[in-house]
Amino acid sequence: MSFKQKHTYNKKINVIQNLDAIVFQNILECVKKGTCVTNLDQYYANEIHILDVKLNRIDLWRSDYFKYVKEIIIANTVVERLDAQLLSGLKELNEFTLNSSRLTEIDENAFDGLTKLTTLDLRVNQIVELKAGWFKSLKSLKNLYLAENRIKELPDAIFGTLKKLNSLNLSRNRIEIVKQSSFQGLVSLTILILDVNQLTQIEPKSFDNLADLKILRLRNNQLSQLDAQLVQNLRSLEEIGLDFNLIESLDKNFFRANKKLARTSFRSNPLKSLHPEFISSLKGNFRVDFNNAEKFPYFNSNELDSLEIYHTSQRTLNKYSFAALPSVKRLILKFTEIGEIEENTFKGFNILAWLSVENSKLSSLSAKMFNKLPSHFCHLSVLSNRIERIDADTFKCRRELRSLNLGRNLLRSLADTTFHQLENLIQLDMSHNMLEELPPNLFRDLTRLNILDLEDNKLRSLSPKLFDNMRSLEKLMLKRNCLTKLTDPKLFKGLRILFIFGSFLFLIDFLWIPIGYLLIFFLDLLIFN
Repeated sequence: MSFKQKHTYNKKINVIQNLDAIVFQNILECVKKGTCVTNLDQYYANEIHILDVKLNRIDLWRSDYFKYVKEIIIANTVVERLDAQLLSGLKELNEFTLNSSRLTEIDENAFDGLTKLTTLDLRVNQIVELKAGWFKSLKSLKNLYLAENRIKELPDAIFGTLKKLNSLNLSRNRIEIVKQSSFQGLVSLTILILDVNQLTQIEPKSFDNLADLKILRLRNNQLSQLDAQLVQNLRSLEEIGLDFNLIESLDKNFFRANKKLARTSFRSNPLKSLHPEFISSLKGNFRVDFNNAEKFPYFNSNELDSLEIYHTSQRTLNKYSFAALPSVKRLILKFTEIGEIEENTFKGFNILAWLSVENSKLSSLSAKMFNKLPSHFCHLSVLSNRIERIDADTFKCRRELRSLNLGRNLLRSLADTTFHQLENLIQLDMSHNMLEELPPNLFRDLTRLNILDLEDNKLRSLSPKLFDNMRSLEKLMLKRNCLTKLTDPKLFKGLRILFIFGSFLFLIDFLWIPIGYLLIFFLDLLIFN
């Protein structure tokens, strides 16, 4: 081992089992800036910047040994009580982590004097009650993580002294009510996470003083009703998550004042309807679950960038499904009953670039389905439908298409001209179908195709002309087919990666494989020619 290697290796220090006034029964790992440490005495301890004692059981602690430490990590151990002596005198401490340690009780003065502490992580413990005195000295705290505890209540103004706090995570607790004064004083808060609690009520004006809040997450709770003005004072709000609640409706002006809102997620609620004025006020990305409603509302919004619709029983898309959505670039429809797309359905989309109709019931594709898509439309996915037929001219006018996903359908054959004129296509997925044969000229115009996935079909042979013009093809997946022969040197010219797992190749000629290219074979049976 060279000196350089040895020096680098020893930046992460050694196993020390017994150390003066500190008893460790497993491993003490200390990282000291640029120094090769073999013994940790008081002199060295005073210079340590990061102290990591995960997976230990600490019986005795001398905080004066680590008075210059900046970060302490204690995890996966047993520290049921955090007393005032543990962190006493650590005036340089910036980050303190004590998680997965069965912590239940904290002394009121445990954090006294930690004026430089910016991050406090107490996740995955057994804290039941928050006490007012805990945070009074943490004037510099920016990040507070209390997720995965057993907290039931948020006392009035419990975080009131944390004027610089940016991020507060209270997810996976047992909180039932957010009071008007719960977050009083958090004037700098930008991220508030309350996911996976037992929230049934959020009092009006609970968030009124959070003027800088950008991200609010209330997912996986039991909220059935939200005050119409709950988020109206959150002028900086950019993202809100309300998934997996019991909300049936929202006031038409609920998001009217949130001019910066870019992402709204409203999945898995028993939603009955959305007011037209509510829809028109939407901005950015909107995700919604219609709980298998027979028809989703008429969408008309000038500022919506992305629309995702899940779980609707609507069977047909037509020109009345979407009104004017001139700014929408991405439309996603998943887990629906949609089996038909009529002509002119996408007439109101001026700049749509990405369309996904997945996990639905489409049985065929035709040109009229996509006739009103913009000329620059470039990404189409119909993954996991029931498609048996694709008309020969379906993609004839889609020259700008970059990616096409036809995977997990019921395709048995394709017309020779199906992909003609798709000269800009880069990725094509036809995996998990029932294709037995590919026409010789099927890929004639795919000169820029980089990735082709034909995995899990019933292909028995490949025409020597099939890949003639595919000069850019680098990755080809042929796993789980019925191929028995690969001997033509023209077949994969220029190919860099080839996957052939689960095919019964009885004849293969390796002589045509260019040196330096990567060929990966996972074969059930292989006999060399």
